[in-house]
Amino acid sequence: MSDGRAVGAYSAGLAMDEERVWLLFNPDLLVGRSRRGDSTVAYRVGDGLSGVNAHAVDGERQHWIATGTVVRRFRPGVPVARWTLPSFVTVLLADRHGRVWAGTADGLYRFDAGAESFERVSTTGDALATLGVIRVLVEDARGHLWLASSRQLWELDPASGVVREHTGGQFFARGGGIHNGARAQADGELFLGGSGGLFAVRPERFQVNPFPPTVALTGLLVNNRREAPQAPGAVLDLAHGENHLTFEYAGLHFAEPERNRYRVRLTGAERAWRDVGAARSVTYPGLPAGTFTLHVMAANASGVWSEPATLARLTILPPWWRTWWAYAAYALLLAAGLWGIRRYEMGRIVLRNRVALERAEADKLRELDRVKSTFFEDMSHEFRTPLAVIQGQLQSLLDRPDEEGASKLRMAVRNARRMQHLTDQILDLARIEAGSVALEATVADVVSFLRSLVAAFESLAASRKVHLSFMAERDWIPLRFDPERLEMAVTNLVSNGLKFTREGGAVAVTVRTVGAAGDVDARVEIEVADTGIGIPAADLTHVFDRFYRVEGGATVGVRGSGVGLALARELIALHDGTLHVTSQEGVGSRFVARFPLPTGAEATTEAVAPSSRVRDAVEAEQAAPTTEALRDDAESGQAHELVLVIEDNPDMRAFLRQELEGEYRVLEVVDGAAGVARARETIPDLILTDVMMPGMDGHEVAKQLRADPRTSHVPIIMLTARASTNARIEGLESGVDEYLPKPFSSRLLRTRIRNLLDLRRLLRERYKGETWIRPADIEATDVDRTFLERMVAIIEERMGDPAFSVEALAGALHLSPSQLTRKVRALIEQTPGGVIRSMRLHRAADLLKQNAGSISEIAYRTGFADHAHFSRAFKARYGVTPSEYRG
Repeated sequence: MSDGRAVGAYSAGLAMDEERVWLLFNPDLLVGRSRRGDSTVAYRVGDGLSGVNAHAVDGERQHWIATGTVVRRFRPGVPVARWTLPSFVTVLLADRHGRVWAGTADGLYRFDAGAESFERVSTTGDALATLGVIRVLVEDARGHLWLASSRQLWELDPASGVVREHTGGQFFARGGGIHNGARAQADGELFLGGSGGLFAVRPERFQVNPFPPTVALTGLLVNNRREAPQAPGAVLDLAHGENHLTFEYAGLHFAEPERNRYRVRLTGAERAWRDVGAARSVTYPGLPAGTFTLHVMAANASGVWSEPATLARLTILPPWWRTWWAYAAYALLLAAGLWGIRRYEMGRIVLRNRVALERAEADKLRELDRVKSTFFEDMSHEFRTPLAVIQGQLQSLLDRPDEEGASKLRMAVRNARRMQHLTDQILDLARIEAGSVALEATVADVVSFLRSLVAAFESLAASRKVHLSFMAERDWIPLRFDPERLEMAVTNLVSNGLKFTREGGAVAVTVRTVGAAGDVDARVEIEVADTGIGIPAADLTHVFDRFYRVEGGATVGVRGSGVGLALARELIALHDGTLHVTSQEGVGSRFVARFPLPTGAEATTEAVAPSSRVRDAVEAEQAAPTTEALRDDAESGQAHELVLVIEDNPDMRAFLRQELEGEYRVLEVVDGAAGVARARETIPDLILTDVMMPGMDGHEVAKQLRADPRTSHVPIIMLTARASTNARIEGLESGVDEYLPKPFSSRLLRTRIRNLLDLRRLLRERYKGETWIRPADIEATDVDRTFLERMVAIIEERMGDPAFSVEALAGALHLSPSQLTRKVRALIEQTPGGVIRSMRLHRAADLLKQNAGSISEIAYRTGFADHAHFSRAFKARYGVTPSEYRG
């Protein structure tokens, strides 16, 4: 230097501001020489500056120095700041507005003073994306930036972001490019240096074409096969193998069309725009399955780019193994496999647990069976003791009876024996289950045994009007059996046949042998066949289950206990025998017990007679006679109220009749359906009904009677063995007035009946003297109030008809005259004829007050054909004649 100081090698970092020219020397010396040459300053940057690429000075005298990808900001007395850019920095520019720009190998960056960082410059359509290495960056007099690469020259308006490209022509005609060298003169002229020489540019003289080309798709090739043009917006579906695509397009512009340039982007296959220059087609080989959209931009010779245009939409379908249903199948197969493995493992675990649980349950069941058998045996003994006392005392009274109590004592004895018979059967079941029953079997003649046994049931069969017969193929047949156990089994079968056979039917007991003695299959068969109601097919497999009841017994008004057949099978099994049943509903049933036939050495003619238990069982099944006739107490003048008893148990019906017949007339029926029919026919004053009856139960009986206008007013008392709160609520909800659980006091029953009848009588007395019936004022159910409203409406409509009578009113109400009379008396304590007469006289009185005609006319209008009869009836009702009443 001129002042004698030594400096290092020049580092090509030349920059100028308004006062000085600045040079950088290795390694970090910054030297500034005044433009007049009269002064020089020097500074140490304090950072290695080897390989300076660019140097610029902004308006605040800050130096921006680029080395490689690093940009430093230096100001004397202030620490150096550094920024690293993504690529090599080639040129720096500080414009007149104080903005700092950095040209790099992959684009243009601008320093953001607020964020203290360099940000990439984005322009309309990202026009600078294909510029490449920026070698020149200079500002013209308008504030526009000129950027140049080796073969391209661009003009950027920083305010609007608009970029224009200036290509070819005078800049690149000599085969050279623009390199690192540019200068803007004060008059606005630019000088650009390159391998082709020095170019002078006047920016204001450039003619810019502002109209970009319009882009259109001119062709589409799929696997080198040309496709027909698609409608705008249509989506082309292609198969999996149709994935080699060539798109042909054109920019429709007629000013230097050969200088049009294109950018393309196929969304779904590429993210960034691709500059294809002047190429008017683009090929995409081996595209994967998916949805694709082709976008194309075109620029004219002035570098004005069009907006991105969507030229094609298409979908390449996946192969079948990549479709949604294939993936669903894969998922299902995987789930099935996992489920199978899981099920297999769970099955093993469940099997182990089941085996352990079954062992524990078996032990528990054995213990429960032992406890249950002990309980049954103990409880049966507890029942038998008081039953024995009751029977003994009742029998002693029967030995010295008086006429009044004899029937009651016989009924008590019969029911006590029935309880004892049922208790014995439960006890026997418990003993068999516990394995504590040992047979005392001998070989004896089963024919004589069964003949005597069947004969004991003849009285029971006769009382039920059922033909009972016994038949044996030979006079004697040997069988190894325990008389007591076989007697109990056959007794249950015969009793069951008689119980479920209607009047006029038959029960036949037959004994025979099958095969000869000594044969393996030789056996003795005891058959009990009946012509009863039969067993439904669905119940056949359960008839031998303990406590199972076949509801078919409803058709004959009886119910089984569910013990007899189960006990019979167990007792026959103790004899190494089997019990089978065949049945057809409505035809009858056939029970066959099969026993091994003794060998010849065992045969004997020993006779065994049935025990007294058969007589007890027969007596237990005997029932009090059933009556369905009205019973009037001729000696009591008060026995005028009718009570209908609906009860399936004969003894309970007899008991209720005995308790009530001295005070009321009693009508008995055996089931719910018959009870509803008789109630509609006779319209009783009160109904007593059981709940649990075969066929229609007590709740249904109450519902049907309450819904029928003929019987809706009748009080109902429900008698039942179900005493729970829920059962009581269910009964009251069905419409009954009283709910009495069994057993009940006779005095309580009579008191409840008397109270209900008295209450109804008091309600009727309130309306006894009414001359005009107003249904809305009468305390009654909705059904009864509707009935009265209909009756009053009919009377009002036909009041003027002298022939209108009680029979006509009953016919209009679809009742018999007697039913109508009982219904109206029960509601308002008047006769239908009295109601008609009272309403006619009441209407006549109203018409007389209104002076609505002569007395004869009024009499005729109210249904009185005879004037004299009208006058007598009117005076009897009102105490004055019609003329006196009118005044």
